[in-house]
Amino acid sequence: GDVDVRTDEGYYNSGKQAIFFDATGDIIRTPVTPAPISCISFWVRPTNMEPESYEFSLVGIQVKHPDGEWERIANVPNYWMEEKGGYYELAGDVVGEQIYQVEILCETSYKVDFAIDDIRIYVQKPPVVPMQASTYGCPSGTADCITASRRVA
Repeated sequence: GDVDVRTDEGYYNSGKQAIFFDATGDIIRTPVTPAPISCISFWVRPTNMEPESYEFSLVGIQVKHPDGEWERIANVPNYWMEEKGGYYELAGDVVGEQIYQVEILCETSYKVDFAIDDIRIYVQKPPVVPMQASTYGCPSGTADCITASRRVA
């Protein structure tokens, strides 16, 4: 759109600016994460809550599957939003499995624009690989051998 950020009070949450969606197709794409995403949350405020603006104004959330295909997992129309802004969270089964990248986009902007702030991506903890003490590489029964640790596959 024409405006990338909003800095006027009320249109940001924790910082002094928010990303501003003022045209259909405006998009935020996360970087690829090092582990699968378990939850995404963000703050959003619509610029208008008038009833006639409800029909075609919404923010979409989509995820990228390992095969490269994007899938829409949610649409948030402005009439579901809080007038002064609020947090929205998608977690667990909604996000899906083996998801490493997410997009938040302005699906349609009829009479409403959106300020987006405080995007948080939570990733799954990588599995802990147990370490095994051994005398790997040392002659068996040698008193001066240093015990080493190695990864067990």
